[in-house]
Amino acid sequence: PYTDAPPGAQSTKTRASKRDMPPWFVDKHIGIQKYKNDPSLTDEEIATIVKWVDNGALQGNAADMPPMPKVEDMSTWRIGTPDIVVQYPAYKMPAAGPDLYGTLTAPFGNTEDRYIKAIQSRVVDQGSRKVVHHALSYAVDPDDDNDGGDDAGGGSGLFLVEYASGKNATIYPEDTGMLLKAGQNARVSYHFHSIGEVTDAKIELGVVFYPKGFVPKHRQWSKQLGQESAPDLDIPANTIVRRDGYTRLNIAAKLIAWQPHTHIRGKYQCLELIYPGEPVKTETVTCANWNYNWHTIYNYQDDVAPIVPAGTLLHVITWYDNTTANRFNPDPKNWVGAGTGRTIDEMGFSWIGWYDLTDEEYKTELAARKASQQPSTTQQQQQQQQ
Repeated sequence: PYTDAPPGAQSTKTRASKRDMPPWFVDKHIGIQKYKNDPSLTDEEIATIVKWVDNGALQGNAADMPPMPKVEDMSTWRIGTPDIVVQYPAYKMPAAGPDLYGTLTAPFGNTEDRYIKAIQSRVVDQGSRKVVHHALSYAVDPDDDNDGGDDAGGGSGLFLVEYASGKNATIYPEDTGMLLKAGQNARVSYHFHSIGEVTDAKIELGVVFYPKGFVPKHRQWSKQLGQESAPDLDIPANTIVRRDGYTRLNIAAKLIAWQPHTHIRGKYQCLELIYPGEPVKTETVTCANWNYNWHTIYNYQDDVAPIVPAGTLLHVITWYDNTTANRFNPDPKNWVGAGTGRTIDEMGFSWIGWYDLTDEEYKTELAARKASQQPSTTQQQQQQQQ
């Protein structure tokens, strides 16, 4: 109701202006600007909010008020009703102690090979949300006892999806999927931390399949790429540091999603493409500010998703802010180094979603993209007349 608006008006203005509300941190001045899941406000909408607050946050004509929008339940499945829901065993996290890493396993229960169309990890309740730092799910064979050791990797399993704070679901593009073999188990590699009270950490994995017998044209991949050389990460006190990571794609590909990742001193991250050949050509695809509470996946619209040749370098550029200007920084007076687990340590990479292309598919898709970008005859005539 309107009575709730004035007390929070200034906060609304600030958060809307900074694009913290709704959370969407893509830099509007660099790279691709068309995404399938973009909830952001337009510049005009933000200007309207700012003007309303500056003018006293007055109530308009009550007769013109639209119906109250339905508040979306963020704890529900974002992929629709799953065909399979895997419930990992609950883990009792003690009230105090060091961060814990390990794996939990549960059966998928599928009796035939099926291709995944959409997938999502979620925590079951608020208590779990507080203690689960991240959770990486894999598909593993029933006799696979290699859990990756103390670093809580997936062993020899196939990576499926990550859970992290504020992360949205993974919905694959049309005719693209990932194969889940019959009889496999789900394994989650977890990082939990204590919150001062005993808490059951409960994680679920939901899967939506393509119809039985359907084989998609492309196989989806999602991996941590462009990671910098973590052991020598060096962030002195009261400084801003840039680090660079590179991954070479040995097969032509279509990039369908990008998600930055770092920890609480992360400030900003970019994905640049370095194309093979001479002279060297580079393209900055996406840049975004970083907010540790929102691990947002940026899904490119089909007509702008990067199509890259074999030999392309993915160049991930990450800036870390270890100063007082970073409101999430717990201690800007201290040096920070690398760590794959603890939140107070740092790391940097990008989650990249893509599918491979044959040489012929690459040539066909690239030609179609170039043709779509050419102005029509009518547009050319109009430009000549101006």
